[in-house]
Amino acid sequence: MTKENQIETSLFALETHRPARICGFTARDEHDQVRLREIGFAEGDLVEILHVGLFGRSPLNVKLHGTAIAMRPNEAKMIRVIPADLHRDTEKPASNAQMDVCDIHGLPTSAEKPCCGACGVASSGVASSGVASSGVASGGTACE
Repeated sequence: MTKENQIETSLFALETHRPARICGFTARDEHDQVRLREIGFAEGDLVEILHVGLFGRSPLNVKLHGTAIAMRPNEAKMIRVIPADLHRDTEKPASNAQMDVCDIHGLPTSAEKPCCGACGVASSGVASSGVASSGVASGGTACE
């Protein structure tokens, strides 16, 4: 398990007004994941919880692509995130040189950090085991 995976959490567990990057989904079936993607959630997107309901944190008001979206707690629990202040892509590059991006997430990579940090996949799309990766681990999330 990498350092990034230790700080991974669900969108539901994220603190209010703390931006985070989506790194995967834990949907029980394909239909739920497709529905979240149709709404606009995708790996690498920046999300933030703006407000939560008083009873059981329901509903959640989530900011995605500048739009406020209301969602149920069980939907937010299916979205895996890494807080943006702890995610590698928030670090500034040492120089103004052009950086490579991860083929799966579109997040910045460099020679010093060959992985985008969200899933441990190098920018060539080959996992550390040397096996080509589709970006989604066997558990259904790109973060494992």
